[in-house]
Amino acid sequence: MLKSHRKKKVFFDLIVHTVHLSFFSFNFSVITGEYTVKGEQWIVHLRGIQG
Repeated sequence: MLKSHRKKKVFFDLIVHTVHLSFFSFNFSVITGEYTVKGEQWIVHLRGIQG
């Protein structure tokens, strides 16, 4: 019984870790995407002022 309980805990920890990792990577890609868009807008705006 103890062995199956340990397997379930390892399985559960693995699922939680995977979910957190995918959630974190999704958030990171969204944040970097927003920053690159804002960065591009800023560069275009700067070029408009200069030229």
